[in-house]
Parts: sequence; C-alpha cells; structure tokens
Amino acid sequence: MKGYVHVPASALLPSQEHPSSIQAASSSSAGTGAWTGAIVASVLGMLFWSGFTANFVVVILAGLLVNLLMNLGLK
Repeated sequence: MKGYVHVPASALLPSQEHPSSIQAASSSSAGTGAWTGAIVASVLGMLFWSGFTANFVVVILAGLLVNLLMNLGLK
C-alpha cells in the first residue's frame, strides 16, 4: 500500500538485552503527547503525512493552551 509505513512491533518495545533502554525510552517521552499521538496514528492506520500533520497541530495547540494558562496566572 503506497503511503503507509510498516513498523514492526519489536521496534516500539525496549530491548530486553539492555535494561537501561527502558529508562531511556520512558524519560525521552516525558512531558509530551507527541509520542502517544504517533502511536495512535499508527494504530489507526493513518498515512504518514496525515498523522504527522495531526500530531503537529495538536502539539502546537497544547503549547498555546499552556502558554495562555500561564499568562493568565493559572498553575
């Protein structure tokens, strides 16, 4: 199928040979929903650029919302 990128499940899971990769994987995604958005786009079978665009827009909107709340003094 043209436009789809196949990612094997083993690429999404940390390697059992290197326990430190579990910590690295969990710390690299802290503070962002972009990783979750990428997984959801993959599960839904979205085309690469559709998933990328949706993820990009949502991350920008989340940043604007947090910026607005911080400027209003809400913590």
